[in-house]
Amino acid sequence: MRIEHYFRLAKNLIGRKRPIYVHFAVTHRCSLRCRMCGIWSTGNEAEEISLLDINRIAEYLYSLGVVSISLGGGEPLERKDLVDIVRIFKKNKFNVRLLTNGIIEDSSKIKDLINAGLDEVSISLDILDPTKQDYICSGEGVWDKVVGTMKIFAQNIKGRDGALLVNTVVSKHNIKELIELAQFVKEYKFYISFIPLENNSLTDDGFKILKEDYGEVDKIYSLLIKEKNKRGNNIFNSTKFLEMSRNYFLGRKINNDCDAGELYLSISPEGFISFCHKFTKNMALSLEDFDKFIKSQDYRRQCREFREKCGGCMRPCWREISFLSHDFKSFFEITRLKLKF
Repeated sequence: MRIEHYFRLAKNLIGRKRPIYVHFAVTHRCSLRCRMCGIWSTGNEAEEISLLDINRIAEYLYSLGVVSISLGGGEPLERKDLVDIVRIFKKNKFNVRLLTNGIIEDSSKIKDLINAGLDEVSISLDILDPTKQDYICSGEGVWDKVVGTMKIFAQNIKGRDGALLVNTVVSKHNIKELIELAQFVKEYKFYISFIPLENNSLTDDGFKILKEDYGEVDKIYSLLIKEKNKRGNNIFNSTKFLEMSRNYFLGRKINNDCDAGELYLSISPEGFISFCHKFTKNMALSLEDFDKFIKSQDYRRQCREFREKCGGCMRPCWREISFLSHDFKSFFEITRLKLKF
């Protein structure tokens, strides 16, 4: 995120809550079949929103005060017009991050995305063993392709701390090597974000953290928190998020404070806007209907009611935005990372 985006973000946080971050799943299609994810099964190219409508949404989100947008999926690169999508959001002055699995067969597409204005990229890499990465993703040669993509991005996005990020889903498969993973990606100038396996119960393929693993989890997360507090570390998560992740895995009660609908929003491939991706079936509105809804007196009340019905999650993009708004230490950590002091 560039400095000008931080000034705008700070301005939007002061005084009143309003959306500053949006996750836009531009498609649910995907080139992989990861064992802890089933989004790909809902992909339908025929239902995906057009560039014209994306431009309308971009203009609206800017008027709403949104600063940063993540283009995710599925796999965003399944859309042949992804470069045009990036251009649209850059034209409307957003900080634009791409969330990708890193399987990019045509490396020239990476340079096209950067030339279109792409600010940041998050690439999925879960483990140091190529064979195990293939197993996790149900693919072949995944690890080598992902690392190759990391190298190209590192060569072309330079000088911006936090612009290069690896997302690692934490599970029983990789809990013992998180420190080594952080050190590995640092060699490529990448930061790393550790994302707990959501609900810790999505699969039975050896992913779940069990009680027998609690000692290892406690030890590893203590080391991660210690590393986070060292100057020059490449751990993107805030200390608070790491502490919450440890409690989550250990079965302890975690703070379920959430600002979905107030500080962040989700957009589906069809262009429907909702408080959160979990509520797309309950409350997903067209741009026009959402604009009327957010201006109503009932909007914040309904935000709270929807959040109360939710069991909570450990999505760092959601949690960290709330911490940025409510927790001074988290705000200081991300600011120090970006401004290099």
